[in-house]
Amino acid sequence: MVYHAIAWGHAATIPALIEYVGGEKTAVEESVDRLVSYMIIERDGEKVRALSVEESILKCQLKHAAGIPLEIENGVIKIPDFARNGDKP
Repeated sequence: MVYHAIAWGHAATIPALIEYVGGEKTAVEESVDRLVSYMIIERDGEKVRALSVEESILKCQLKHAAGIPLEIENGVIKIPDFARNGDKP
C-alpha cells in the first residue's frame, strides 16, 4: 500500500503517506525503509519518490558489482572523491 501510494503520486512525503494509508508513523517509516533497502524508492529526508526501473537496476548494479566507482545521489550519478583521487574506498 505504501509503495502504491508513492508510485501512483498520492503521497510524496512521510506525513502525506501516514495520512493517506492511515497507519502508524513507525509502521509507515519501517515500510519506507524496507522499500529503500529493496532499491525501488528513494528517500530524501521527508520526501519519497519511486525509482524508475532503470534507476533501480543501476542502483542494484552499483551496490553489488565490485570495482564500479560511481554513486547515485538524489538521482544524479557521481564519481566519489576517493575515485577521483585514485584511492580505494
